[in-house]
Amino acid sequence: AYADSRNEQAALDQTRSALTLFIQNQMVRRTPVFFTNITRKFTNNGMPNAAAALAKEFGSRVGPMSAPASPAAGQRGRLPTNCSKCGAPIRADEANWLDANTVECDYCGSLIRAE
Repeated sequence: AYADSRNEQAALDQTRSALTLFIQNQMVRRTPVFFTNITRKFTNNGMPNAAAALAKEFGSRVGPMSAPASPAAGQRGRLPTNCSKCGAPIRADEANWLDANTVECDYCGSLIRAE
C-alpha cells in the first residue's frame, strides 16, 4: 500500500521488515518472489532510489527464484480474480502454479485453489 501511494520511506521501512522476516524464517521460495515484485513496483512507481537501496541491502541475501513446474495452460483450473487472504489480484498467466489446481499468491504466499 505504501509503495502504491508512493510513500517511499514507509514503503522502504515495511519492505525491509518483511524481507528480514522472510529471511529469518527461511522462506526460500517466497523471499525472491517478494523481492522481485516489490523492487519492480518501486521502480514502476518512480522510486528507483528505494529499489536500489533494497538491491544493495538484500540482493546478496535473497536467493534465486525457483522455476515452478507449470502445467500446460489447458490443464489448469480456473482461478479467482483476487486472493481470498490479502485481496491481491491473481492472474493465471503470471501466477506461480504449484500444480494444475493450486497457485501461490505473489503478495502473501497463501495457496489459492482453482475451480
